[in-house]
Amino acid sequence: MSQQQGYIREFVDEIDPLVFGFGILTAVAFLLYVAIVGPEAAGTAMKGVNHWLWSNFSWFYLWAMLIFVGFTTFLIFGPWGKIKLGPPDAEPRHSFLSYFAMFFSAGIAAGIVFWGPAEAIFHYGSGTPLAGADAPAKQRMLGSLQYTFFHWGISAWAAYLIVGVPIGYYAHKKGAPFKFSTVIAPIVGVDNLDDSYFARVVDLIAVFGTMGGIATSLGFIGQQLLMGMDYQFGSARRRRRRRPRFRSISSASNSATSASFSSSSA
Repeated sequence: MSQQQGYIREFVDEIDPLVFGFGILTAVAFLLYVAIVGPEAAGTAMKGVNHWLWSNFSWFYLWAMLIFVGFTTFLIFGPWGKIKLGPPDAEPRHSFLSYFAMFFSAGIAAGIVFWGPAEAIFHYGSGTPLAGADAPAKQRMLGSLQYTFFHWGISAWAAYLIVGVPIGYYAHKKGAPFKFSTVIAPIVGVDNLDDSYFARVVDLIAVFGTMGGIATSLGFIGQQLLMGMDYQFGSARRRRRRRPRFRSISSASNSATSASFSSSSA
């Protein structure tokens, strides 16, 4: 058996049939639902669910993020921050720059491609707590960038650490498997993670959430990529029809922005 086949066999042996099957069935069920009711009806239903969640549980989300930031700050500056994720004599496998690149790519690479510019533009038009919609253009511009950096800054990475640190600790120090349910290892025990129904429920919820997050990120990125390719490499007639309109919108936008800056400076 080749080394590559050995890796494949090891990967297959680590698959939990229940969790893997749940992921497949969830994806198929969602595709069938969209095919039956139509994309517009499915989108309206999902928007309604999202609105209900934000209307009723936004307070929980905000408090959770605040607690995450406080706890990770304690981990960094407290005594637990000196714990090595591995044996006492272990050395890092990668350089600091390599770790940074991996963390950055795994954390926000896909989302920031779309939301990096889109979120700042959205905040510029609608306003933020730092600068309302009726504030001068320069103040709204700075406020939108500051709010975007805040959203993609400490609070987002704190949420990643809340999950990543327990998994890394129990995997490297206690020999636990690299899966989401490892975060509850202190409750069910490392030896019971594969047989605990509670751990499997946690993995099922994680699979459901991961699928939603990946579908959303890739959906926005794919739409952005296709629109850019269609604009750049579409037919010559379509480009001729679109580009003057784009220039006129850009010119009008630049004129309006210049006028706003002039009035704000005055």
